[in-house]
Amino acid sequence: MTSIKRQLREDKAHRDAARALIEADVEQVRALASPKQLKDRASEQVSGKSSDALKAAGEAADNNKGYIAALAGAVILWLAREPIQALFEKLSEQLGEKDDTNAAEEIETIDEKAEESA
Repeated sequence: MTSIKRQLREDKAHRDAARALIEADVEQVRALASPKQLKDRASEQVSGKSSDALKAAGEAADNNKGYIAALAGAVILWLAREPIQALFEKLSEQLGEKDDTNAAEEIETIDEKAEESA
């Protein structure tokens, strides 16, 4: 009987030790799963990944400055297309009026020269 009691005490001690380990693990998981811990870990991962992406974008921009400048110029021209078109139309109208005026003046000059020589 003594050996059974001793075995029972040893088994209870092992059980209690195992239970203590499991309870410690559960507490550790609870601490890691707390909203603050989850938020902190997520923000660290996001900031790390966004920092890496920003570095990669910076390196790509450094390697392709000409392409980026051309793209920026194209975007600016596209955004300003209506004012530019209006400017060209206005210039075209003004040049058309000047051409008409010049043509009329030239005809008058030719007529005057023709009258003088006649």
